[in-house]
Amino acid sequence: MQLSIFFLAIVLIRQYVSAACISSGNQNTINEALSSGGTGAIVQLCAGVTLQIAGTISFTAANQEISTAGYPTGSTRATIQIATGNDVSTLISGAGYSGIRILNIQLDGNRPNAGFFNGGGANIEIGGTSSGQVVKYVNSRNPRGWSCLHVAEGGITSNYCTNATVSNNDIGPCGESGTNSAGQGQWADGISFACTDSLVEANDITGSTDGGIVVFGAPGTTVTGNTITSSSTYVGFGAINLVDGLYDGKFTNVQITNNQISGSHLFAAGISIGACVWSGPCKSPYVYTGPATVSGNTFTGHVTFPIAINGWTDGLTVFYPAACRIYQYLHSLGSRQRGLRCRHTAFKLCV
Repeated sequence: MQLSIFFLAIVLIRQYVSAACISSGNQNTINEALSSGGTGAIVQLCAGVTLQIAGTISFTAANQEISTAGYPTGSTRATIQIATGNDVSTLISGAGYSGIRILNIQLDGNRPNAGFFNGGGANIEIGGTSSGQVVKYVNSRNPRGWSCLHVAEGGITSNYCTNATVSNNDIGPCGESGTNSAGQGQWADGISFACTDSLVEANDITGSTDGGIVVFGAPGTTVTGNTITSSSTYVGFGAINLVDGLYDGKFTNVQITNNQISGSHLFAAGISIGACVWSGPCKSPYVYTGPATVSGNTFTGHVTFPIAINGWTDGLTVFYPAACRIYQYLHSLGSRQRGLRCRHTAFKLCV
């Protein structure tokens, strides 16, 4: 009897240790917990703590999780911040591991203090050949590199990234507009997304300076119910961009629906569609294809072109009357845009 109680006590102690949150340390503390925990390990930081890192935190197995204990959604989420005086730009990396989760945590690239890092990675670098990755209730801000959150493609013709979910995150600020004294572009995306058959939903993105949500092909993906607001001080290129062609330029069954776009200082474009939006007359070696649908999106504030289309052929339905006028203008510049349908709706544009 006493021996049974002893072993029960050992089990309970082990469970407590595995569940205890991390209150101090750096990237090594978290990496050791992930490595020792193996598949399915849940590594939690204590609420309200800030850990500074000088190296990347890396998932090591499928179905692991990094989160804040108690899963708060506000300012008490634990913060992981890049320390000054090092060359790290990515806080969390997890490409190639299915089922990993980043939940209820704050990630600060600390660009104002650690500095801009030319050629640096995103704050979060995941995706790759994987399925079922999740990022929820995460704040990602101030990346030293090119994006606050990057979900990368796996293979282009096989071994895809698939079924990722990015939802209910608060993203930004991300980057600055313009170039530095060395001529290096300082802008950054909010969410850079290339995973197939996935969902980008209900995110609040404020202060992106390149694209708010950039869809890199991502066939079968739905981008819906997001709120994207430009910086109050910097210019943003576009709120939602379908301008980068992976998957041989195919945006098959991509849905861009019911997103709210607001220009505080300025968005050059609300929704940019096609290979040549930024280049005027289309000189791209190929144009992009669908079928893709853009519908139910709203625009307020300072947005120069709510919807801009250039360099698309075969299969694009845009539910917004002004898109037809934009299409006619761009077509006169020699763009090839077959299969574009523009439908009038009860849509209201406020500028």
